[in-house]
Amino acid sequence: MLMPFALAVQFLTRLPFSGPQEPTAQDLARSMAYYPAVGLLLGLILSVEYLLLSLCLPEEPLSLMIVLTLVLLTGNLHLDGLMDTADGLFSGRDQAGMRPIMKDSRMGAHGVTAGVGALLLKYTLLASLARSQMIPALLSMPMMGRWVMVYSVARYPYAWGDGGLAKVFTDGVGLRELSWASLTAALALLTIWGSVGLGLFALWLFLGILIAGWLARRFGGVSGDICGAAGELLEIGVLLSLVAIRRWI
Repeated sequence: MLMPFALAVQFLTRLPFSGPQEPTAQDLARSMAYYPAVGLLLGLILSVEYLLLSLCLPEEPLSLMIVLTLVLLTGNLHLDGLMDTADGLFSGRDQAGMRPIMKDSRMGAHGVTAGVGALLLKYTLLASLARSQMIPALLSMPMMGRWVMVYSVARYPYAWGDGGLAKVFTDGVGLRELSWASLTAALALLTIWGSVGLGLFALWLFLGILIAGWLARRFGGVSGDICGAAGELLEIGVLLSLVAIRRWI
């Protein structure tokens, strides 16, 4: 159990976890079952930051620092995927034509707009939450963002046909990893939110399925960038839904 979790932390974050130096394809696939747990770990770090800095900072700069901390903790991995995906998605090309655009190391206007927009949305949505909702939101957001990555590779094929790192996951991840990831997320939300936790899980599950399905249809499958984009979009969806229903939870 510890080895797949350590591998997931090593793959998804810049945290100093020691994992296997030469993981097999099976190791990588098994580690995806622990992606929501890694998201929960990130949420715990953000929650500690919030508790400490809320003693001396108002909501606006504190929310911005939390957003930037999450970017630093993940090495900008998922936001980069969102930007690459946006460049491909809005290029006006067919599926085959989108791949070279997404692989280009140069960032296009659509990617920059998507990246800046995602950061601004997270900042404004976090700043809109009540203080009592901040820690539950910070725990839930990164956890569900990583759950949808597991769903994406378990549900859809690799988009580009030839070999790639994401193909290791789409070939190896199945119902077992998705079930474990879903159980982790559901139990965590029940603990964090109490009786409304399962309702929130159902809502975010539905949002995640919609996001992953839309992206997979547009690209003919998933890739590492597309999974990162799905994670970023669901994180925004989590915060947006919490702001929308904050009076009732």
